[in-house]
Amino acid sequence: MLTTKTNEQYRAFQNEIEFCQKEIRRLEDRILEMMAESEPLDKNVKAAEAALKEEKAQVEAEKGLARERTAVDRKAASELQTERAGVVKEVTPATYQQYERVRKGRRGIAVAEVVEGAARHATSSCGRNTTRT
Repeated sequence: MLTTKTNEQYRAFQNEIEFCQKEIRRLEDRILEMMAESEPLDKNVKAAEAALKEEKAQVEAEKGLARERTAVDRKAASELQTERAGVVKEVTPATYQQYERVRKGRRGIAVAEVVEGAARHATSSCGRNTTRT
């Protein structure tokens, strides 16, 4: 403004300054509005973060329980496999083969009783007893 030589240039500078000041006020008002809008959102974010933290803790606890149950189940399965191996050693190979044939034919869910070389088994679908030799 110090270099202005005419009143017209002076008024032009004043208009430009006034326009910039109005734009600054408008932007400051918009910033305040956005800050007011963001406060509830910040609260929601904090609540969601707290819920997430709680959910993660619960999931980790459930994972720990599942790992413990899995370890117990694996140990039990191992013990049963060892016991089964011992029982298989006591049974004659022919009887064991016959048992395996019946078990595989019933998709592993048949129960067979071998009496005097004949396998008696109950089918899971109909419950009838049949004898095979």
